[in-house]
Amino acid sequence: MGRSADALAPMQKAAALSPGDVEAHYNLGVTLQDWDAWTRPRPVPAGATDQPNYTDAHSNLGVTLQELGHLAEAEASYRRALQINPDYAAAYSNLGNLLKGQGRLNEARQLPTCAGD
Repeated sequence: MGRSADALAPMQKAAALSPGDVEAHYNLGVTLQDWDAWTRPRPVPAGATDQPNYTDAHSNLGVTLQELGHLAEAEASYRRALQINPDYAAAYSNLGNLLKGQGRLNEARQLPTCAGD
């Protein structure tokens, strides 16, 4: 709805009140992604990947890290998402774009195709 700045404080509170709630942390991550203040440094939300098998959290964390310029960490997040779900198309796309952006075209081309998520 374009109101990520308004949603940020409530999402942070929900994540703080429910440290084990994967969805609360996922929603906070999505809110941070949508928020149009990428130029301001801010920490990755605590607990974003507390659930080691939550594919969306790892993939979205990768997007956030990539936008913040933490490319090695972003790559690791995408690869973790793909370890969990080898058919996760969004993570392949994000990883391929990251590799392409780094001039690592051969690596990007060698990524397996997937059935989709």
